[in-house]
Amino acid sequence: MIIKYLSLKKLEIPDVNSFLFYGENTGRIEDCIDMTIKFIKKKYENLNVVNISNEDLKTSNFQSLISNYNNPDLFGNKNIVIFSMIDQKTSKEITKYLANESLSFYLICKSDQLKKTSALRRFFENSDRSVTVACYEETELEKNALIRNTLLSEEIKINENEISQLSNVLSN
Repeated sequence: MIIKYLSLKKLEIPDVNSFLFYGENTGRIEDCIDMTIKFIKKKYENLNVVNISNEDLKTSNFQSLISNYNNPDLFGNKNIVIFSMIDQKTSKEITKYLANESLSFYLICKSDQLKKTSALRRFFENSDRSVTVACYEETELEKNALIRNTLLSEEIKINENEISQLSNVLSN
């Protein structure tokens, strides 16, 4: 299922075990991951966060690598596996695994931009047991609101013209 970044930011996260965050805005992807971990930590106090990349798949396939985390650890702690996808070679393997297995851990996949025809993107968008969030560059309005909110939280007074000038100078 597809949810918007703002829904995720409000911690309106459905009760699912697999997430896909993709797009050119890597800062927003990392923000999504942080928010998701915070949301999961509300349910479970102790979690193990494990980072895996495509490089780790050179020694074994996705299923054997991921199956190590499908059970809680010795102390009963749940696992969160963050999988950084550099290329789309493992997409079919991931979708096949998710379609056939019920996860007792949380899987977070992060990727660069994915085409609409990507098997991974289509699987996450069409599945009711998964969540996908597209992380595109901020619009001018979002950027201005982010600057305004950050400065307000720091109790720095600034007018709209100065916010606009900052927005023009700062990158996304």
